[in-house]
Amino acid sequence: MASTPMTPMEQRLLDAIAGSESPGYDAMYGGARFTDFSDHPRQFFDIANGPNTGQRTSAAGRYQFLSSTWDAIAPRAGVTDFSPRSQDAAAITLARDDYRRRTGRDLTADLEDPSPSNLLRVANSLSGTWTSLPGGIEPNDATAGFLARMGTDAAPGTATAQADDAYNQIASSMLRELAAASSPAGNQENPAADQDEAANQEPTLTFAPTVISALTGSSGGGWL
Repeated sequence: MASTPMTPMEQRLLDAIAGSESPGYDAMYGGARFTDFSDHPRQFFDIANGPNTGQRTSAAGRYQFLSSTWDAIAPRAGVTDFSPRSQDAAAITLARDDYRRRTGRDLTADLEDPSPSNLLRVANSLSGTWTSLPGGIEPNDATAGFLARMGTDAAPGTATAQADDAYNQIASSMLRELAAASSPAGNQENPAADQDEAANQEPTLTFAPTVISALTGSSGGGWL
């Protein structure tokens, strides 16, 4: 299993990722389901919409692992099947690895700051792996609920709630612009593409300075 036990904030992160990626541990791309958890199902489906339309994907499970990504991360996570517990262990291992690779920072430590601006930075850093996260190229109706799934809900009318509303308005507009401007560049759901899928070309996306300024009062520097 994952080399280090998950913290409560890491479990929230997995729930937040799954909230915009997949309806369940047995889900495949497009809504199909599988029943054999002995291994990744390794079934391919045509991508019907979004920037990768016309390509094929084997995305499956709660975190929509491609089969090639699963083959790479499962040994690191110490798992030998595709059970829910194994999917969780592989997902947090992948999140930690990719976060460190992209930022040089420790995901477990950074998640201890629950401020909305920090959590959005984390999401943005992982949006090349799970592209429905804020900052990713495939936002959906659940993307804007990321902060709520991370437990940062605030009472209506409070300063925090107003800041969250401002984020949702700004980020939603930005995400639509990013999606419209992105051209097909391979499967973006995880950093490693299946060998028989189009070559992956991971996007380098960051929140615009105006977004960071609105959220943090800063000029948008730091480690994004």
